Amino acid sequence: MKFKQILEDIENLKTEFATLYDFVHICPICANFLEVIHNDIICDELAKDWNLSPLQKRFFNYREGCQCKNCSSSMRAMNLGKVIMEIVNLKYNQNIQFFKDIIDNKQFRQLSIAEVNNCGPLHHYLKRHPNLSYSEFNSTISGISSENLMKLSYKNDTFCLVIMSDVLEHVPDYNIALTEINRVLKTQGVFIFTVPYLIERPTVIRAKKSKEETINIKKGSYHGDYFSKQKDLLVFYEFGYDFVFKLKKMFKTSIYAHTGYSGLIASIFVCEKWSSLR
Repeated sequence: MKFKQILEDIENLKTEFATLYDFVHICPICANFLEVIHNDIICDELAKDWNLSPLQKRFFNYREGCQCKNCSSSMRAMNLGKVIMEIVNLKYNQNIQFFKDIIDNKQFRQLSIAEVNNCGPLHHYLKRHPNLSYSEFNSTISGISSENLMKLSYKNDTFCLVIMSDVLEHVPDYNIALTEINRVLKTQGVFIFTVPYLIERPTVIRAKKSKEETINIKKGSYHGDYFSKQKDLLVFYEFGYDFVFKLKKMFKTSIYAHTGYSGLIASIFVCEKWSSLR
């Protein structure tokens, strides 16, 4: 497939918001006046590992480092919160406009939800949900389960929503993880998530894991605190355009919040489980 055709196919997945008001100067998460603080999150070493151009680095800093002064929501978190509201509004005929209000919405409280790893400031609200299954990989905290995305403990057809933010790139085999997420979703349930993504190139595999050990194909690269080199934050994949086509094979796929470099840096992927086998 020619790259021009790839771009056109991805362009067709982009979806505009239909239910949210455009409160440009209000944080969509905490509903306070949006005073943005700017931080440089992407260190030079990570940018070099990732082979980011100066412009790409700038826009990843936009994705992660532009934060609401009041609630600390990054652009990634704001967009994720907006898309969760949009999907709930569309599927259940609601009119939620600020994420701080979503937890008091009766329809939302009836949904079965899995939050796989902490979704940052959104978790402050999600943790009050009566039907939330919240997990952290390798959790040792009482009341917080540890879930392996390649072997989820949940039963088939359990969740209306699965929510995740920048996790799949740290999973040894994301294809298995997607199959597991599809399994635990109810029919027409929705997987809403983010991954770091560069449309200009195919997915790069940085590491593989055998039963015995992790093998770095390229220099070990880490997100979060780059220099702490936490094992859980090792990057297995740098996702590129082919990732979208993997999603399309398994889910009804849309892309929201397509802002930033190449229109995809701060994007949110929405994957609905098919109602029947195609």
